[in-house]
Amino acid sequence: MVLFLDIAVMVMGIIGPLTGLAQAIQIFTTHTAGSVSLLSWGMFVLFNGITLTYGLVHRLIPVIIPNAAWVIVDVAVVVGIVMYS
Repeated sequence: MVLFLDIAVMVMGIIGPLTGLAQAIQIFTTHTAGSVSLLSWGMFVLFNGITLTYGLVHRLIPVIIPNAAWVIVDVAVVVGIVMYS
C-alpha cells in the first residue's frame, strides 16, 4: 500500500503542475494577464516554496519533486503576470 501511495503521489506531482502550466502558456501566448491574480499566484509560490524547503530538509523525494515543479510553474505565471499586466 505504501508503494502504491508513493507512486500515486509522484504521478500526481508530475501531472498536477501541468494544470498550472496551461495558465503560464496562455499568458505568454496572448501577452495578457489582466484577469490573473498576482496575489494568488504569489501565494502559491510562497506556500509551495515552503513545502519544497520542508521536503529538502527532510529529504522527502515525494514532496520535493511535485513542489519543485509547482514552484517553477508558479514563478513562470508570476513573471508573466508582471510582464503582461
